[in-house]
Amino acid sequence: METDTRVSAQQVEVCSDRKDVLTVGEINTNVYATQPTRFTLFMRTFIPWQLWRFASINLRMMLLIGREKRK
Repeated sequence: METDTRVSAQQVEVCSDRKDVLTVGEINTNVYATQPTRFTLFMRTFIPWQLWRFASINLRMMLLIGREKRK
């Protein structure tokens, strides 16, 4: 893992209990994201769902903008 060169050597310290975790001050640099579920992956690639989400989000934006223009 490459460290930021702007950080001094004193600010970077390795945790004594876990050698693979690198901390900068109080911030843990080993941030991770959870794995998406099978259903989430399916919904991301399901075209009818994507079309529905696209239409509903655009409708909400048009209503919001329409309300602002009436003022």
